[in-house]
Amino acid sequence: MLYNFPKIERIEDVLPAIKGRDEFIVAERDGFTVINYNVGFEDTFTIDEDDLMANYGRAIPKGVMRRECRGIIFYPDGRIMSRPFHKFFNVGEREETQLHSIDMSQPHTIMEKMDGSMIRPMIVNGQLRLGTKMGITDTSIAAEQALEANTGEQFEDVLDFLDGLVRDHVTPLFEFIAPDNRIVIRYDEPELVLLGLRSNFDGGYMAYEGKKGKRLAELFRPAPEYGTVDGSFEEYIERQRDKEGREGDIIRFGNGHMLKIKNDWYVRIHKVKDKIRTDRHVLALLLNNDLDDVYPHLDKDDFDRVKQYERDFHTAYKKTLEKAERNASILVEMAGGDKKRLAVDVIPDSELNKNWHHFVFGYADGKDMNDMLMARVHKGLGNTVKYNELAEFLGLAADNGEDE
Repeated sequence: MLYNFPKIERIEDVLPAIKGRDEFIVAERDGFTVINYNVGFEDTFTIDEDDLMANYGRAIPKGVMRRECRGIIFYPDGRIMSRPFHKFFNVGEREETQLHSIDMSQPHTIMEKMDGSMIRPMIVNGQLRLGTKMGITDTSIAAEQALEANTGEQFEDVLDFLDGLVRDHVTPLFEFIAPDNRIVIRYDEPELVLLGLRSNFDGGYMAYEGKKGKRLAELFRPAPEYGTVDGSFEEYIERQRDKEGREGDIIRFGNGHMLKIKNDWYVRIHKVKDKIRTDRHVLALLLNNDLDDVYPHLDKDDFDRVKQYERDFHTAYKKTLEKAERNASILVEMAGGDKKRLAVDVIPDSELNKNWHHFVFGYADGKDMNDMLMARVHKGLGNTVKYNELAEFLGLAADNGEDE
């Protein structure tokens, strides 16, 4: 955590650090290019002094630059547009964040870790927009709508102010919290909470000083801060991890580097919510008889949603099983038990959807219909596309969730 942030003016300053690294994507969008990572391998963010690159007159570890590639955005001509938070880690997650490696005597402040989505302003084809790590998404559009609703007649003035900040080569960073953008913690109203202000070129984190910084902190509520760690850092961590109802803390040092401390309560609930984030995931728990272990950890909204899906699935499965057995028995009887006639004449003449043919042939071979249908259900757990095909077959609603 003692390294200096790299200087970045153009996309070419970054590309050598991710060359040959398949975990990163360079995505060209309409009006901008974004670099982000899909997955972090063991060495993705390692600072290796033997793996260096040039950076404006100095040699830096490529890992230092890769830590910047978590939603960094460039204009179509390659100039940097938006520089979000650098990659930072939980206490104890890496060697550099072990307690013995952290100097808490350095200037620092404690900031509450908000439980939402990172949002920052960006300029797309000349227009000020809000974006997530990957740019314009459903979440960022919801954030724009919340900003308009919360600012009312000042909306255009706020947009102009943010536009000016972006053109001055700084990136205001926000957390979008909302009832409909919930991860674990419930927030009553949609809001953009101010997290920080970062220089695009040198990566420095800027205090809310000066005319523009003060104005920014007036327009947007800054994330709550709680002073500094008093006494033993280890004892502080133990106290914080026992707390409930909040995600945790960010320790922000004077040099801009940061640490995360997540509460045990949040981690436990997040793991449970991750298991039920889509209908496909709920179905996997249901088929493995694991829902009983999940229900006690759900709040009312999640409990009701999962319970309703469980009811809907059982109803749809029962109806589908009855239909499959009825269709198969009728067609096999029409064929007089002759499998060739069943395949050549009866099924083609029946206009039965091809999705059902497998069940008719299996029934004719003496296979158990419930076993065949359950096998079809298990095939639908592979990914969202396969699940939606299964859902259509069973008469359930499509799943709008995303694959991992």
